[in-house]
Amino acid sequence: MPRFVLSHRMAGRGRDGRVASRAEAVAAFDRFFARGATVVSRRSPADDADREVIVFDADLAFVTGNAVLTLPDVLIEGEQARDLAPLGRSRLGVESTEARRTPAVLGSLGIFGISRRNPFLEPLGEGSALRVHVVAAGVPVPGADVVVFLHTKGLGRSVWRRADPDGRADFAFDPQWTVETVEVGAAGFWSTTFALGGDNRDRRVEPEPVSIELPVPLEPLPETGPAAWWHRLGGLGGDPGTPPGDGVVVGVVDSGVGPHRDLPHVETLGSYLDNVHVAGAEAGLDSGWHGTHVAGIVGARPAAGSGRPAGLAPGARLLSARVFEPGAAPRHQDIAVAVDDLAARGADMVNLSVEAPTSSELELDAIRYALERGTLCVASAGNTGEGGGDVQFPGAYEEVVAVSALGLTGWAPPGSVSAACEPPDPDRHGESGLFLADFSSTGPAVDASGPGVGVISTMPDAGGEGWYAAQDGTSMASPYVVGVLAALLSRDAGWSSMPRDAARAEHARALLRQACRDVGLGT
Repeated sequence: MPRFVLSHRMAGRGRDGRVASRAEAVAAFDRFFARGATVVSRRSPADDADREVIVFDADLAFVTGNAVLTLPDVLIEGEQARDLAPLGRSRLGVESTEARRTPAVLGSLGIFGISRRNPFLEPLGEGSALRVHVVAAGVPVPGADVVVFLHTKGLGRSVWRRADPDGRADFAFDPQWTVETVEVGAAGFWSTTFALGGDNRDRRVEPEPVSIELPVPLEPLPETGPAAWWHRLGGLGGDPGTPPGDGVVVGVVDSGVGPHRDLPHVETLGSYLDNVHVAGAEAGLDSGWHGTHVAGIVGARPAAGSGRPAGLAPGARLLSARVFEPGAAPRHQDIAVAVDDLAARGADMVNLSVEAPTSSELELDAIRYALERGTLCVASAGNTGEGGGDVQFPGAYEEVVAVSALGLTGWAPPGSVSAACEPPDPDRHGESGLFLADFSSTGPAVDASGPGVGVISTMPDAGGEGWYAAQDGTSMASPYVVGVLAALLSRDAGWSSMPRDAARAEHARALLRQACRDVGLGT
């Protein structure tokens, strides 16, 4: 049975108007849906002017033929899933869906963010074998994440293993499968991809068993912090003095944050999952790695002399709202409520590194209401570029700053996953070695571009120390723009003295536009 979400408009209404809007929505549900719908969850805040959200199951015909749809303040739409917007590690959709709920197992699935509940971890039979030996400077790399991509007769599958203490990962599979590529990642190293070639998709004879020994050398990440090329591109060189971003509040709606030694200052609002808000530090811990990486791009505070890259605005106050449950995509109603709460807590900007092809009136209303309270939302443009895709939602909303992803030629070593993001098309190459990443969504809805290829930032682990990894995606470009804008706003006395309203948020947007420069890439 289809699942629906009912809420009400809050943007463009004063307190009395919001109270009336909520009352209308509640009365409409009780009158028109109570007998024909099954309530899954209901968010009913004590403040009558806050957002009510009712999630319910009902027959499609029962909902679409209902008179409540004509009520202007009532929002009813199908429940929608959003996705993260880092580039899937294999370009085949490997994504951050870790089955991690407690600190004791944080970091247990590593750089690729693979769920133990995902079918691509299942064995693929026996008869053929592949051993991957992961080394760095001739020394084995234990604990490396190894993903093997196979195909047969038009079908593709992926299998994950963790390297043993000798740096070896063994794979067994039915001879009908052909190994296509192998990707390897480990803490402190560039993720690397190897294409083995071969094609069984059109074979008409019984495949022969094979046994492959594959040595995979890894290259360590550079330790050039606190400033990297993306800092210098934004005019932030890590100079001493007041940290950039001081006095600015940044919200991050994502998979949670931490633990990480360079992000102890992040304040968590907890989790927003399945229309239920759970406060507390435990609820706000990263369910994968994505939110920690995003937060680090904005505001990581590494120790002096560590060589680890700092955030672009380490002086900013960081607020985090987790909307990802392990192994599941976030729901648009949870994102909307998280945006509401971050705006209420005084966030000047909210980063949304999520994407979906469909719009949501509820999500848009939350973004508009946040704008009226002085909160500007910045979002990833999406990773649909290889198919010529347009900007995804929420980045496609006019009210949101949509960010596409740039890379720098020569930054990532040959053979790395990040290096593979550089497009062959000369039209996607601009000035100073910059290029528009091949995965990045484009189009007139893009407001700005930022580094999103091989961006090194924080990753969580159970012990709290954390580590660093290079990641790719418009997910990384969006917090870059947030960080640069936070640095600009911290030096803008006129903005800081403005009342918290739409004019303040639009001042921030205008400041960003003034700071952008043409690098010869168009949109």
